[in-house]
Parts: sequence; C-alpha cells; structure tokens
Amino acid sequence: MEKGKIFFSYSRNDASAFALKLAADLRRAGLNIWMDQLDIHPSQKWDMEIQKALTASEFILFIVSENSVISDNVLDEVNHGLNNKKKVIPIIIGKCEIPYRVSRFQYVDFMHDYENGLSTLLRDLDPENTNALIIPEEKHRSSFFRLHKKLLYFGGAALVIILGLFFLLTRNNNSKMIQAPTDVYRKGSSIRLDTQKRTNIKQLPASAVKEYTGKMGNLPATFQLAWKPDGQFDGSYEYTNHKTTDKYTLKGKKLSESTIELTEYINGAESGSASLQLTGNCYHGTMTSIKDGHISEMTICSN
Repeated sequence: MEKGKIFFSYSRNDASAFALKLAADLRRAGLNIWMDQLDIHPSQKWDMEIQKALTASEFILFIVSENSVISDNVLDEVNHGLNNKKKVIPIIIGKCEIPYRVSRFQYVDFMHDYENGLSTLLRDLDPENTNALIIPEEKHRSSFFRLHKKLLYFGGAALVIILGLFFLLTRNNNSKMIQAPTDVYRKGSSIRLDTQKRTNIKQLPASAVKEYTGKMGNLPATFQLAWKPDGQFDGSYEYTNHKTTDKYTLKGKKLSESTIELTEYINGAESGSASLQLTGNCYHGTMTSIKDGHISEMTICSN
C-alpha cells in the first residue's frame, strides 16, 4: 500500500465532471490521486488496473450521488476498501441515501460550498503537510471576484441614487439644455446597441469547424467539431458498421487543457456521454451508452 494514495470511486453517469475537477484540485495541492479516466491508458485492462489501484491506495474517496449509491461497480470498490481496512471518506455532492456500511463515517459536504469542502478534505487527507492546506488558485480568484462583485453592486446602487437625485433637482431649470444632448445620446446609444446585437448573433466562421480522425471501438471514425471561444463545441461524427454508416451529433466542452467532456445525440435524443484525456495529439477515453450502459473506446486525433 502506498501511504497517502487516494482512489476515486464514483459514477460517470452523474459525477464525472465533479470528480475531474476535484482530482485536478487535489493534484494541484500535491496529493497522490488515482482516477480511472486519468490513469488508465489505451491497451491497459480496466479491471486489472482498478484492482491494482485499490490495493495500493490508503484512501478511497466515495463520491456519493444518486447513481453511485446504486452502482454495483462503485459499491464493490467501497466494500473492498472497507474489507481491507482502507480509509473511506464519503464525499456528498447531492441529496440521496448513504449506503448503510458507510453511513456511520464522517463525510465531507461539497453540496453547499465547494471551497469549504475542499479545505476540509485537504486537512483530512494530509493534516501534516502544509502544502496540502494551500487552497488552489481558483479559490483565491473566486473569493476576489465575489468581494469585488459586492463592491460593484453597492457602488452601482449608490451611483444610481445620486444620479437620480441630481436629475430631479436639475430637470426643472435645465430641461431645454438637457433635452437636446439626451436625444443625441440616445441615438448614439441605439446605434451602438444595434451593432452589439449583430456581433452577438454572428455565426461561427467556416474556419472554426475542424476535421479530426479517430476511432469508435475498433472502427475508423471521422469527426467534425466547431469550437467556440469559451471552450465549448458542437459537431458530429460518423463511422461504418457492418456496411452501414452511423452518424451522430455531439455537444461538449473543454474542462482543462488536457480534458474534454462530450454528449452524443441520435435524432436529437441524448444517447451517450464520454470524458476524454489528451495524450500526444489524440484524445482518448470511453463512451458510455445511456440506453444499456455499454462502454466503447473513443479516440479523436487532430489531422
């Protein structure tokens, strides 16, 4: 067993994005974490790698969600940890019933305040390591913006009140002087607003659509993705299966410089979800079918 190693046990159906964010924050704090989406590489066998990671870990982070508490795979991992004297820490991210065997353990609440939950978890995982108590950069930024947002809110409200009082005091004596520039200003504002609207609804340029090659399972696939400035993308992909060509639409977003998360649709209905990790010039991961839970390998490579 590796002292301090942390195993992530969670359901991809409703906790994948949270687990990836938490894993990134813990690694940034210097902790040794293991997560299937980040640490199982192409050609490795899933069951064997999970078994090795469970055996080597000191901690198991059980991310408690509606789907994880009914997942046989997640409950098997947690029970294995309990039977082998691992330190199981329940992580609460939603309202659901905690399984009986772990209900007596002290949990960490992430449902109401992520940053407080992260601070508590860092102290529990490594209380002697002062580096582990450093709150990730995101926390400082979010606290900074919350403070300045409040200052802007109250400052803006005070400015509106002052301007309103000034307008009431001067409107009777200076209505003619004010009227002309107000009309001009409104016309100028109207022009600027109209220009802004046209900018907002402008379609993505053709150059924003990029073509990729890859695989779905063992079959070659072709992808077309239209990236947006905020890291989100729309697109489609197709592959030939038994002489028939299957085509799907996609929506997704970039979670970090090395991770994307996407959702697959057939005829407008959601049919699967995937989280892919960048290795070289290719994103690798698995697509999980919503209908039957079937898992298929997925690879997207830049040309």
